[in-house]
Amino acid sequence: MGGVQYPTTTFTATNVAALGTSSTTLVAANWKRLFLEIQNQGASAIYIRLDGGVAVADSTATQILPGDSWWGFVLPGTLVTGISASGTNAVHIDEGN
Repeated sequence: MGGVQYPTTTFTATNVAALGTSSTTLVAANWKRLFLEIQNQGASAIYIRLDGGVAVADSTATQILPGDSWWGFVLPGTLVTGISASGTNAVHIDEGN
């Protein structure tokens, strides 16, 4: 007998080498997005916006501390933007469709 069938998911890994102190597109809009992980590999906090808005280092964005990551399933397919609190940070992104 057949078991539960799960949809096939394709993952794409992206490295943003230098997320700086101005709002930058991290992930383009993708209405098929099922999974997203953003890892802060830098030395200072980064802030992300999941609603397509301009990222600002304040309470309108989600803060990711150095060495931490943020992830979620079945996310809005909007543009994701980010900004570094200071200097530049390496950021790693995994997206699943």
